[in-house]
Amino acid sequence: MNSHIYDVISQKEVDLLKIVKYISVESIKKIYYHFTVDGLHTEKKTFNGSEVLFIRCEKEMNLPKELKHPLTSQA
Repeated sequence: MNSHIYDVISQKEVDLLKIVKYISVESIKKIYYHFTVDGLHTEKKTFNGSEVLFIRCEKEMNLPKELKHPLTSQA
């Protein structure tokens, strides 16, 4: 069985590793993150979707090539 995490929403900083350990059971073979995960060793695969992320900032911003924004932040 596979598990999908589309987003993690909290008013406080979240330790994603704790969440992964909590949901990791023997029956789950893979966890698919539908957003960019910082601090975890993950296999990255390119996703080509039609989603758009709008960012308004005063200075130029260089985003990682592998950036995937959460489903809940799509315009």
